[in-house]
Amino acid sequence: MEAPVFVQHLSRHQGQRMALMTTVGRIEGINAGVAVDHFQINLEDRSLHIRISQIVYFEGPLASYR
Repeated sequence: MEAPVFVQHLSRHQGQRMALMTTVGRIEGINAGVAVDHFQINLEDRSLHIRISQIVYFEGPLASYR
């Protein structure tokens, strides 16, 4: 089970362009939303739904978590 903090961090970037490194490779697009078990990222022509357990790390705009 993934740490809730990781899901919270993903949620803070909703609507922003970001990159995900998954267990099968890198994906870049717009963060469309985070659910309990998966993440949706929109590409130019389609949406991808990625299991949170398959995300290794993500890159997004600078953020402060105060």
